[in-house]
Amino acid sequence: MLPELKELKLKRLRLGLTQQGLSKLSGVSQSLIAKIEKGKTIPSYDNAKRLFEALSRLHGQKSLAAKDAMTKRIVFVRENDSVDKAIALIERHGFSQLPVLKDGKSVGSVTEEILLKKMNSFKRAFPKLKVKEIMAESMPIIQPNTPLNAVSVLLNYSSGVLVQFKGRVQGIITRTDILKSLA
Repeated sequence: MLPELKELKLKRLRLGLTQQGLSKLSGVSQSLIAKIEKGKTIPSYDNAKRLFEALSRLHGQKSLAAKDAMTKRIVFVRENDSVDKAIALIERHGFSQLPVLKDGKSVGSVTEEILLKKMNSFKRAFPKLKVKEIMAESMPIIQPNTPLNAVSVLLNYSSGVLVQFKGRVQGIITRTDILKSLA
């Protein structure tokens, strides 16, 4: 027997999941999920079952930790690298952000957004600037045993999360890594 529909939103929020995230996990459209949660429609049995099964799978994986989802091979820049190098790495790897590391510790980050904002300020000299001249604050830093549902909440506010152990960055987690770990 399925839970009541009014529990859908509560369960989704407890797991730190967006409607779009639940849509990807369940195969049910985000717009239908929104209508169900607002009480504007009653889904077919099949759609309701798929939604609650996806939530159940995610709840069962609640014991997964950051170390289970992190990417260990970190692409990064150093604070004295050129902005041109940061742009090349972002382009080559298809990332939207890079951590800035110094001796294995995070000292900042470079994002596409920062690069686009700062580009207009510096004009021609921009590619030759040092990363430290344009970098933003560090991404959030967590421990390897941090539960994945807590990581997913952090990813609502940051493009990436760094995993640190014994004072050194050991991995990075992005939204894509979370989704891969759930599949």
